Amino acid sequence: MVQIVVLALHTCFMACLAQSVLITGGLGFIGGHLASQLLQEGHTVTLYDLRLHGSQSWHEALRSHPRCCWIQADLAKPDHYPQLVESLNGIDTVFHFAANANSRQSLCDRDIDLHSGIEATWNLLYAMAEQQVGHIVFASSQLVYGEPPGRVLHESQGPLLPISLYGAAKLAAEGIISAHSHLHGIRSTLLRFGNIIGPRMSYGIVLDFVRKLMQNPDELEILGDGRQQRNYLHVDDAVRGILTAWQHRGNSRCQVFNVGNDDCISAAEVAALVAAEVVDSSPRYCFTGGKRGWRGDVPDLRCDLSAIKALGWQPSCPSAIAVSRAARATYDLYRSHDVLLQS
Repeated sequence: MVQIVVLALHTCFMACLAQSVLITGGLGFIGGHLASQLLQEGHTVTLYDLRLHGSQSWHEALRSHPRCCWIQADLAKPDHYPQLVESLNGIDTVFHFAANANSRQSLCDRDIDLHSGIEATWNLLYAMAEQQVGHIVFASSQLVYGEPPGRVLHESQGPLLPISLYGAAKLAAEGIISAHSHLHGIRSTLLRFGNIIGPRMSYGIVLDFVRKLMQNPDELEILGDGRQQRNYLHVDDAVRGILTAWQHRGNSRCQVFNVGNDDCISAAEVAALVAAEVVDSSPRYCFTGGKRGWRGDVPDLRCDLSAIKALGWQPSCPSAIAVSRAARATYDLYRSHDVLLQS
């Protein structure tokens, strides 16, 4: 009897805490994992997504959930703006994860970060102000820091001088959000992510290596000299970090947190970890040369996590284990497919 009463009180308490949230990019990699967790915790979720990567099997589980709906629209298009405003009616928090997810894409599509990053965020914040939405959580990037001389980067680092259009667009979006936060009373949480990896990735070095090894298990191309240092965080840890930062109410109108892993590993180490999961052997490595993998690449990026850790969050596993788990999940997902992964 006591257990029944406790369960009823817990259910009532969770119902009182439940929010109506909107996730831009809610059918994407991080957004999709976040949506599943929010639904599990009792929230009502609206997915605002173009579904650029096509229909996937896991989408149906979200779309068929009684507390979840999907709006297919483009944040950056002016003629979709009335629909955006309408979709924000009654929303408590927006998780803004819609963007170009591949930092290299701007090398062949110069306007992609302008449209999907800056213009999309500009429209979203004006629509939020119209509907008086109280809180936004934004997926930024550690690439906003550029290449400052310090080894470990803190949230108070400045000036911020990104060296890629992707990083520049993320920094511009941070500025747009900060301005609206102060002009319209919107509370904002800016999350500067490292490399988030795990099941259902649509971009990144781990997916790239899995794809290449499925095509040719004997040889693996590695961009740059293989010495580039990155931190890799499993998406499950990232979602926990997002929710931890979201639930924190600090004194600042606009809060910034680095979210990543404690350690860094090289691109060559990532290659070895992926190869162990996919082909269980050591392929021949072919390096393209130079300290950068591509123009705008930051070869050594290390961020301080003290701020988010002070809220009680920390990664559950180091970068190497996160890479191995992500590689195995990705390979298991695609090895039975007749077509190779797209780049």
